[in-house]
Amino acid sequence: MSSIKKALVTTLRDADEVLSSFVHYHLQIGFDHLFLFFDDPKANIPQWVKQHAKLTAFARNDALEDAWSTTSSFLIPQISRSIDSEAMSRQILNAELALREAYYKKIRWLLHIDIDELFYPEETTVDAHFQRMEDLGLACISYPNLEGVTEQKAISNYFREVSLFKINPTDKANAALIRENRPLLKQINQIPPSFFHYYASHKSAVRVTPNTLPKGVHNFSVPTIGKYLKTFSGPVILHYPCCGIDHFIRKYKTLGSFGDRWFGQGSQRRIKIESHLKGRDVVGSNDEETIQSYYSNNFVFSAPALTRELITRGLCRRITSPVAILQDVQYV
Repeated sequence: MSSIKKALVTTLRDADEVLSSFVHYHLQIGFDHLFLFFDDPKANIPQWVKQHAKLTAFARNDALEDAWSTTSSFLIPQISRSIDSEAMSRQILNAELALREAYYKKIRWLLHIDIDELFYPEETTVDAHFQRMEDLGLACISYPNLEGVTEQKAISNYFREVSLFKINPTDKANAALIRENRPLLKQINQIPPSFFHYYASHKSAVRVTPNTLPKGVHNFSVPTIGKYLKTFSGPVILHYPCCGIDHFIRKYKTLGSFGDRWFGQGSQRRIKIESHLKGRDVVGSNDEETIQSYYSNNFVFSAPALTRELITRGLCRRITSPVAILQDVQYV
């Protein structure tokens, strides 16, 4: 067993169907602790979460908001002014609080991912991977994400039901492959021009020190204690965005009629993810027929022959180990 303690932090909402799977999977593959921030002020934290020795749960209450005000991230105007309207602001504040907790718990590495993501170690193990990072003298490492593909409209627990993923388009070799196959891809409504529906940047893990801070939701600001590495040859993040019509609808009903800029009015950061804006507008229409039609036509891969072709050409991968790990799990 590795002596290097690894933890992850996530901010979650509407995660009833997948929370147990998320927790079990990451503990099973080798993480030592999970910091869970329940973002809904009305959420009831499950008893099993409160009692689990490897979980630290935070309710969104006055105590948490008081703690946010003590962080360095709170001093950033775009974060402090958008706490109520921008989930990413709360994620950044929560990640900084998790770094504090991790330091006191003598945790060496902290990974920041969303509740609809899994860390996939590829051909190594979590213990071996982080030991290797230590041996290389790294302070922070970023992992590319693979985007989950919905093969059926109705999905309850995407961690157990989804196993098809698109390759990450930001890698040079992948980008070249996508360009070569553009004539085919243009014929597939379910693959947008950007190839991914949602983000294609990375998520990161960082060495925990008193001076480590979040840098947005994808990266960390690290002191000069080691090197920073971005890799495409090791572990990846499996991202399951809007996998299943119910998850799609719930996401955009929860987000509501947000604006066209990240972090609200006054921010210079325009939202450039067309699927995110379209999802807002489609679900906001409250037209059931429009919602169902849009989701089917833009997300659901229902042609097995097409799926096989995408896998054969290297544009998609079939990854089944998370499904296998979670096959018989009913609870943690």
